[in-house]
Amino acid sequence: MPPVRRGARFTSAVAVAKDGTVLFQAQESVTGAIAEELRGTSGFGYDPLFYYPPFGRRSARCRAKRRTG
Repeated sequence: MPPVRRGARFTSAVAVAKDGTVLFQAQESVTGAIAEELRGTSGFGYDPLFYYPPFGRRSARCRAKRRTG
């Protein structure tokens, strides 16, 4: 598949509730691309395929501290 058709977005969301009241909620996304082959061993799931341009590498090739900010 050509690079222009391999765009990707990872979104993570979390909410904390107690007794039916939402105490905290957050959602963040990063935009990248799906790579052509697997690389890296850190992380899990999509990490060896998710290329993140600001880092210039796949998520699985970044240290955990850099991935999580």
